[in-house]
Parts: sequence; C-alpha cells; structure tokens
Amino acid sequence: MALETTAAGDVQPTAVTFGEGRRPEATTRVQVAEFEGPLALLLALIEARQLDILTVPLGALADAYLDALSTLDSDRLGHVSSFVAIASQLILIKSRAMLPRRPDPGAPGDLVEDGPDPEA
Repeated sequence: MALETTAAGDVQPTAVTFGEGRRPEATTRVQVAEFEGPLALLLALIEARQLDILTVPLGALADAYLDALSTLDSDRLGHVSSFVAIASQLILIKSRAMLPRRPDPGAPGDLVEDGPDPEA
C-alpha cells in the first residue's frame, strides 16, 4: 500500500486489490483519496468529469499496483494488460489537464489585432 500526503498534511492510503471475475478492469479495485471502487469506474468518472484527475495520485496508484501485482497468480495476468491500458488513458488525461490552455481568440472581452491600427 502506498501513501499519498495531502496539502493539509493528512496521509491517505492508496491501495489496489484484485477480485474474482472474468473482466480484470471491473475486478481490479483501487482506493485513492477521493475514490474507492473498480479501476474501470475510476476512468469512467474521470472521463465524465465527475472526478478531477488532478486529485488522483497516479504515481502512488502505480506503486500500489506493483505491490499488489507481486501477490497475483500467474494465471491472472490479464490484470496487467488491463491496468496498463487504463493507466495510460489516465496519464494522457492528466497530462492534458496539466497543460496550459490557449486563450480563445473569439472570447468576449479579448482584443484581437488583425493588423496595424488604422488610427495610428
């Protein structure tokens, strides 16, 4: 289990467990500061913008996953590809959320210069 420290100094556990079932993305359960449930649901909530990706500690989640992976039987390695697929989507979403946004040139209140000032 990995630990994530919040801005308030509280320590939040980050954990990954594997359940029984045919679909690894639905039976891999994660616990982070603001969410506890199936890994696929975490991704769905983030994609639906019901959970802020910036509050999900992906590094701690990956560490917890690697810890849990060491206990996994070799016949259940479908969990590996499922986690990698979902984790890569989470990384992409988080990296896009962290990039600065370009200003919208057509937004009201913005001055758009098309050329030299005719009054100059």
